[in-house]
Parts: sequence; C-alpha cells; structure tokens
Amino acid sequence: MKLLLMGLVTGILFGFLLQKATVLRYDRQLSALRLKDMTIVKFMLSAVCVSMVGVYLLHDLGMVSLSIKSTVLGTNIIGAVLFGLGWGLLGYCPGTSLDALGEGWHDAIDCRKLYIAPCGKLLRFYDNSRRSYRKL
Repeated sequence: MKLLLMGLVTGILFGFLLQKATVLRYDRQLSALRLKDMTIVKFMLSAVCVSMVGVYLLHDLGMVSLSIKSTVLGTNIIGAVLFGLGWGLLGYCPGTSLDALGEGWHDAIDCRKLYIAPCGKLLRFYDNSRRSYRKL
C-alpha cells in the first residue's frame, strides 16, 4: 500500500509540474514536434536526469532492487514508430493527453479514445502470443 501511495504522490507531483511548465498545451506540443520550441525536450530531459539519480539513490539505499532486462531492438523500434505516429497525428503523447483532459482541453477526449483502443488490442495479442510461446 505504501508503494502505491508513493506512486500516486509522485504522479500527482509530476502532473503538477507538467501543468506549471505549460507543456500540456497543444500549440506547445506542435512546436516541439516542429523543433521550434524546446521546452518539452528540456523538461523531459531534466525529468529523465532526476529519475536516473533517484533510481540509483534508492538502489544504493537498498530500498529497491534493479532488474535490468535485455533490449529487444525490433519491438523498441515498432513501439517508437507507433508512439511517434500517434503523437504526430494527435498532437498529444499518451501522458500529456490525460493531463490536458484534466486541465479541461476537450480535444484530448478523442485522443484518449484513439490511444486506449489499440492498447487493448495489443494487450490481447501479447497475452495470446505469450500463451502460445509457453506451449513450445
């Protein structure tokens, strides 16, 4: 329960920072995709750096254990292409679309529908492929 609460607090804090940095706005997202406004890039780079330090600090303190998985390049490329297409066509990445919806931007409603439907199909496909793999 404590772990879930920490995740909730961290998520709320990150959403607050997203809103304060105004990276949820559609025009800011589009400017980032056109490489005209680097606010989102700088925000995400700083979030990655803080996360790296935080994860290794928690690891050094013995609060978490790391389980590094091997990279599967093909699936990473497919995921990156799908993510980039979705972001480019809809103007929101999945996380910021949920935040924009909470901020009252109604164009994010259709965006959430278009992100969630393929995810359900992908999860069913992944579950079926894992079952068939176990039988081998």
